[in-house]
Amino acid sequence: MAIPQLAYLAHRKGKMQYFDRSPFPVPDVFRSGVAQTMRASLLDFMDRPADYRSQSEPPSQQLKLDTEVKDALAKLFRGKCAFCETKTVVGAHRFRPAAEAQPLARSENAHLYYCWLGTDWNNAYAICAECNVHARNQFPVRGGQRGPLPDLDQLREFALGNAGWWRWPHRDRPLLLDPCRKQDLARSLTFDLSGAVRGLTAAGMETVSVFALDRLNLQDARRMAFATYMDLLRAADQGGSPDPAFEFHNMEFGGAWRLVLRRLLGRISQRLGRPLEHRGGKLRTSLETVLSTPIGREAFDSAVEDIAQLPLARLARSSRRPTARPKRLTSFEIRNFKALENLEIMVPVPIPADPSVGRPQAEAAALLVLGENAAGKSSILEASALALVNRTTRARVAPTPDVLVLNPELMGMSGTARPDHASITMHFDDGASFQLSLDSQYHEDGDDNRLPPVFAYGAFRQFSETGRRFAGGGSVATLFQSDISLRNPQEWLLGLDRPRFALVARALREIFSVEGGVDVIERDFANRRCLIVSQVGQGEDLREFRTPLSVVSSGFRSVLAMICDILEGLVGKGQKELTPLSEAQPVILIDEIEAHLHPRWKMRIMSALRRLLPSATFLVTTHDPLCLRGMHDGEVLVLRRVPKLTSGAAAETAVFVESVVELPNVEDLTIEQLLTSDFFDMFTTDSLEAERRWAELGSILARKDAGEDLDETTRTRLAELEREVAGVLPLGSSKVQRLVLDAVAEYLRRRRAEASEPRRRILEDETREMIIEALAGYSR
Repeated sequence: MAIPQLAYLAHRKGKMQYFDRSPFPVPDVFRSGVAQTMRASLLDFMDRPADYRSQSEPPSQQLKLDTEVKDALAKLFRGKCAFCETKTVVGAHRFRPAAEAQPLARSENAHLYYCWLGTDWNNAYAICAECNVHARNQFPVRGGQRGPLPDLDQLREFALGNAGWWRWPHRDRPLLLDPCRKQDLARSLTFDLSGAVRGLTAAGMETVSVFALDRLNLQDARRMAFATYMDLLRAADQGGSPDPAFEFHNMEFGGAWRLVLRRLLGRISQRLGRPLEHRGGKLRTSLETVLSTPIGREAFDSAVEDIAQLPLARLARSSRRPTARPKRLTSFEIRNFKALENLEIMVPVPIPADPSVGRPQAEAAALLVLGENAAGKSSILEASALALVNRTTRARVAPTPDVLVLNPELMGMSGTARPDHASITMHFDDGASFQLSLDSQYHEDGDDNRLPPVFAYGAFRQFSETGRRFAGGGSVATLFQSDISLRNPQEWLLGLDRPRFALVARALREIFSVEGGVDVIERDFANRRCLIVSQVGQGEDLREFRTPLSVVSSGFRSVLAMICDILEGLVGKGQKELTPLSEAQPVILIDEIEAHLHPRWKMRIMSALRRLLPSATFLVTTHDPLCLRGMHDGEVLVLRRVPKLTSGAAAETAVFVESVVELPNVEDLTIEQLLTSDFFDMFTTDSLEAERRWAELGSILARKDAGEDLDETTRTRLAELEREVAGVLPLGSSKVQRLVLDAVAEYLRRRRAEASEPRRRILEDETREMIIEALAGYSR
């Protein structure tokens, strides 16, 4: 094992020694004001109506387990991981997860287990980094039933008493061995000298499975430790002290070593033909007796050889062995696909939760792509979709592959031969790659094991009762055929069982919180419809409104159709085991995400999607700067069509598409700055007016600098433009503003002649130097 260090025989009253928490005081954080506030808010939540609780996330109980807690756990568990017994720096692990314990209970309240234990000291265990990665939120129970939720009286006493620990018995039947509970581990786990471990009971098998106690590096570490302990045991026969070989409580893998010795003693007993006692602390006495005689030592050596030659039988693994998670997309390359000659794209990493910086929830990996029309934004999504879908879907939704190979004539190079093939190469976090090549056929090469599921949506995302649907290709077909509608989700929602409907309703409430006021979602089976229930007002003025999904705004319907399509693919229906949406790892491709959306939705849609599916990867395009809200530094890519700097036989195309990644930090820009920033100043419809004003200013300044006598109308217009520009410049005097405007005018004149990103960057650097020199001269 890792026996979850679980317990060894003590020398008193035949009991098992285990990790006794009682001598250790409750760390202060569990009785802090923050913990009290969390418990009080949970009490208020649990006092709400049942349908509200089932469709709402409880207030966070993820109390930050600080250094004090980790130090206390290191002392309690003697510097070892409570589950694998590795001696290492340990973190804090909630044995019963504080949210969405897995596998999810088949209950509409599955998300509430075990939120009330998030502020319970007795639920905190020491854990190593590797066990923590494997365990995640897993806490299997017998029969999938987690028992009743605590009643309000218990929650109230827990909140008001502020003892810092939950004193009531747990009413579930766990399938994990508990390091802080007295039990005979030999009934559940067994080890051999190679370091291998096997579960003998359902709880033993689940414990090995959940914490990956059979991982190879851990087995190797146990094997080496057991060899050292065996040398200590043999040294006692040569006059050394036997004590070090029996100090189970301080040893790395001490619990596992004790079970090895019990197994060894059983083989010796068979060799000698008489029972040898191991209970009540007699394991050491029996082994010392065996090693004190020649016949005993011979039996000992034979038993060691027996165990070495007869490794543990391959017992059945847990029936609920966790499914291998899909790979995470980290980067991809597109070669000669439509207008994209050679493009390499890095996919940003997910953003972890960090309440200390105002980010209480984790956010999915996301890349937002901007670009003028025909720059290749949609082509990036199409290429990604084709590479990730299975062969059957690809055959149904995609055009013939040869039409997707780059055509130089369309890029301004008539007479140039087309490339013989295109390729899309996807790279994943496990180091694997998968390539799709296109010529007259599609060719796959590489590791397609555990590819992430993909959902893709074209710019038209309405659902329709009568619109054309494409049953064989799912949502991916909308990327390639704009006349395909998404299915009306209402019938699917009506057909869900209660646990699935509650899970979906919680997700929809998270998304629709953008609008505010959504209380619950009701199903009206008699009229075959779903209703959004919202409350307005307070006290006696409180009014409840029910709005059918069929009459909500077009933006609402657009988001609803897309989200329900994703959720249907993730949660399905029927008997499939439910998993939390936070664990789902799809790749989601959305073209023109701003389509149909009200400005408030545009500003919040990316944040809402990323919080809803924090383990997903989003690749999204937009023309609207408002959609940059919800993106972070390094998560925006700009595409530009620019002339090639070379010509002649070496150039395959007269123009090519380049990506721009060295961009301002979008988090630092106001909406006004976004409208006129490098993100949009070349191409977007929303910034055309801003671009026109800058161009007009540059033109008038150029005429003035050339000595032209400006008429009254032009002078008035120049003054207006200067005031507009000066109003957004962070400068203090009209003289300074004048100097900057002159430099900007020069930049605007030269920029129109410089198309490529490298040359534009040089121009921008020169302009900055001009401004700096002008300001320096003025200051003198």
